[in-house]
Amino acid sequence: MDTFKSRLIQLTLASALTTVTLSSASAEEDVEQTVIDPVIGQPTIEMHSKDFEVTGFAGLAGLDQVTTNGMFGVRFAYHLTENIFAEGSYSVTGHSNSVTYYDGVIGYQFPGQLFVSQNYRYNTATFLVFGGGKTDFENTGGAYNTIVGGGGYRVMITDDFNVRFDLRGHVHHQIEGDRDGWSIDFEAAVGLGYYF
Repeated sequence: MDTFKSRLIQLTLASALTTVTLSSASAEEDVEQTVIDPVIGQPTIEMHSKDFEVTGFAGLAGLDQVTTNGMFGVRFAYHLTENIFAEGSYSVTGHSNSVTYYDGVIGYQFPGQLFVSQNYRYNTATFLVFGGGKTDFENTGGAYNTIVGGGGYRVMITDDFNVRFDLRGHVHHQIEGDRDGWSIDFEAAVGLGYYF
């Protein structure tokens, strides 16, 4: 009889232990199925959806740090990637003996955002450019090889239009009368660009 009671107790304990183990395994499966794997995506900043950009601009040009006058021109760019672009520009100064710049540069831009208020924010880019070109002086009839460098800031008003601010320097060798030396011409311009 003791053996029967002993076996009954063992069987009852084994059944209870099995039930607890199965319940625990079932609960673990439920927990595993309800675990949420949070995936937080990084927001991407799109500067534009098109690759070509044309910009009309106007500003001031300083010739060899001596005289400053108005200037206007046009820039045409091709955006190779989100960060890298190639750009050609043509501009003319308003000096009595006008100067014409023909430039080709490669640019690198750093995307960002401009927060005007809680409801208004604009995609932006700060950019650097470097390249070369020609500087043509009307009074001397000479065209000089030029190194061009500078930077700027672009604000995307819409996906198609932007406003940009450029500061550039033109370094070239210049022979004028008895003068034979290097000149640095500066330009500061504001432009309206269109992507297509």
